[in-house]
Amino acid sequence: MTAKVRPIFGDTTPQQRGWPMDVAPSDTALRAAARAGWDDGERAGYIEGWRYGAICGLLAGLLLGAGGVAAAIHLGMLFGTVSGAGA
Repeated sequence: MTAKVRPIFGDTTPQQRGWPMDVAPSDTALRAAARAGWDDGERAGYIEGWRYGAICGLLAGLLLGAGGVAAAIHLGMLFGTVSGAGA
């Protein structure tokens, strides 16, 4: 079974590009500006994501650390009073 592949942009051979070779300078400038904006957005998003992750990680670490310290104090008081009372 064979399939016939039809070109998207008229009669093009496999060696030809689908996009026209003579691109207007305004299109080139628009693409360059869009690419620069995309890069700036990725850079800003990366920095914002890094800050958000650091702040959330710091707060989560503080909460877990405080819970761990409180648990250690309670366990210390529990075992300290039981073993200290017999001595």
